[in-house]
Amino acid sequence: MLGKGPFVEQYLEKLYQTLQYALNDYARVFAFRFDLRLPHGKNLPGDAMTNRVIARFRASLEAQISHDRQRASRLNRSAHDSCVRLFWVRELGQEGLPHYHCIVLLNRDAYRTVGRIGSEGTNLYSRLELAWASALRLLVVDVLGAVHIPKESTFHLTRQDYLGHDEFFRRCSYLCKAATKHYGDGQHGCGGSRC
Repeated sequence: MLGKGPFVEQYLEKLYQTLQYALNDYARVFAFRFDLRLPHGKNLPGDAMTNRVIARFRASLEAQISHDRQRASRLNRSAHDSCVRLFWVRELGQEGLPHYHCIVLLNRDAYRTVGRIGSEGTNLYSRLELAWASALRLLVVDVLGAVHIPKESTFHLTRQDYLGHDEFFRRCSYLCKAATKHYGDGQHGCGGSRC
């Protein structure tokens, strides 16, 4: 994104690496961007200002996706599996509170949409809320509104669609801008799936 820099080169490399891991795993990838904020006026755990919350979020989301894929394979032997590829950056807002900008990449043969916000059924959005609530040791009702999915934040990628990869990277590189990142507090500003 022109005019949004400077960018942190290591963050851009981690974003690219996470995309490549997903495309190596799956020929078709569903990716989406979202934000995680700390809810106001809630009794948060003592480590809410640390990256332990994003680690718990990732573990909860991975467990939910794994459980869903196991359930799907019991119902349909040809159901597709999916691991969770997560890229995140940590920023501090004007109030001094951390928030996270995230990208999840999944097997598109298993997941094609985030789902409708506020749906009665279980979908990826409700799983994000549940994972964030779990990470913060709160009830889901306590994190309503703390998970935000911006407009035009979903991507359908294929292994050989290099123009699609470029568009994804261009639009998501905004997360790697140096502005609003905080250094020197012992917390990583960026993380991504490792292989």
